[in-house]
Amino acid sequence: MIKILPPVRHDSMGAGYFGAPRGSRKHNGVDFSCYPESKILAPVTGEVTKLGYPYGDERYGGSQHSEPYRYVEVTAQDGKRHRVFYIKPSVEVGEVVVEGRDVVGYSQDLTKRHGGAMVNHVHYEIMVGSGYESPTKQIDGLST
Repeated sequence: MIKILPPVRHDSMGAGYFGAPRGSRKHNGVDFSCYPESKILAPVTGEVTKLGYPYGDERYGGSQHSEPYRYVEVTAQDGKRHRVFYIKPSVEVGEVVVEGRDVVGYSQDLTKRHGGAMVNHVHYEIMVGSGYESPTKQIDGLST
């Protein structure tokens, strides 16, 4: 999926493994450290069903950043929604992408929002219904 530096980020803002503590909740995905502008490949074959904003202020123009942080959601044939956060999308809703082949976007520079407190990374999660599934099984073989 990405060019991995360390496979999972750990920094002063938290650990990037599935289920890591986040105050009163748990981390719903896996974070991969990467350089800004790294190509991000489709984590699964499916249809692009959403291009979203992980932070509410980005969506409504309240951000001080020149480029809003985004995520891409790809829905697989089994209905699972695979989301990759902190990327500049290079796909459109309705496009069909192939796992490990098609570029869905480019990783963004998180230091613009978090300074040096957060390592640059992408967040990958799998939504099943209203819950989350560990993406660790899906990750094998996606690195380029």
